Amino acid sequence: MISIKTTPKLNGITIQGDYDDLNRLYDAVSEYTNFFIDGIQREIEAEHIKEHSSVPVVEMTPEQRAEFFEINQSEITYFEEMRENILGLCYDIRHAYQGDRGIALIENGSEFCGESDEELPTENLQFEFEVLYPWAFYYLFVLQDMLDNMYKSEWLEGVGEYGVTYSEIDIELYRAVLSTFIALMWKNLEELFGKDFATLYDYFRNKDASEFLSRAYLTGICNYLVADHCEELSKTKYNNFKKNILLALAYDSMDADNLYDSDYSKAPYVVASKKQYLKAIDNINKVATLPYVTNHEFLSELIKVAVSDSENAAQEWITKIFGEADWEKLEW
Repeated sequence: MISIKTTPKLNGITIQGDYDDLNRLYDAVSEYTNFFIDGIQREIEAEHIKEHSSVPVVEMTPEQRAEFFEINQSEITYFEEMRENILGLCYDIRHAYQGDRGIALIENGSEFCGESDEELPTENLQFEFEVLYPWAFYYLFVLQDMLDNMYKSEWLEGVGEYGVTYSEIDIELYRAVLSTFIALMWKNLEELFGKDFATLYDYFRNKDASEFLSRAYLTGICNYLVADHCEELSKTKYNNFKKNILLALAYDSMDADNLYDSDYSKAPYVVASKKQYLKAIDNINKVATLPYVTNHEFLSELIKVAVSDSENAAQEWITKIFGEADWEKLEW
């Protein structure tokens, strides 16, 4: 059974399980993500064919294919980036059960097995790895969104990028594993946020659409979380500061800037979540040496500032906005 717990420094979560647990989780995340996004992309292609009296992409001329990708570029890019991000989680899961991350020995309750002629082991080997909270939120909300948006039966007839086909039993098994994993992630947030959790959860469950954060923002907010913005605070106040960061980030991760939209003040949206979101940001900014940067502010700045294609230049720009984190000294 997979377990998920908050790391001592509140920088992320530790995901732990035995070899089979993590192997099943890897298969469920990778296979269902590819199945779901391949299905969405076939929907995009079918809609294009219908609207433009076209032919399937594989039969298109180079000119038709260029037109198809130009018209549908934003959607295709969005889902391909989502696929790449989720497969980043798969990378960590795989390296964990291969023994490249952390290991732990867990008591297995053998003392309750009664008398035995054989000496039973008292501990089981488990593997574990950490995920920074900004990425943990992303994984949770994307996987939850994929499960909530039910797949279509005709997707089972399609062939994936690598010639993979799926049966309904395969897909339902993957969904069951993901559902358990997601429930454990929500349980972790309930333990982290306490009384604030119900509002957060209700807000997510009542949303009818999700726009997930860009990789650039996630990279930057990881810097912000790990950078030491107020090291002079006591441990209790510093932990409260980080919890406020995480609460605001959880809303940001669900496109919380829509909370500023007047439509979000009506049912079925939870009005209290806007107050909770703004209050968390206010609490952060009272003690932080750098102000908390919301997704809305980041995107506004991104429009104004032309970021070079150079990876170093982009990283310098993100660091300037979010602060500098010493990743060599990261303590979980």
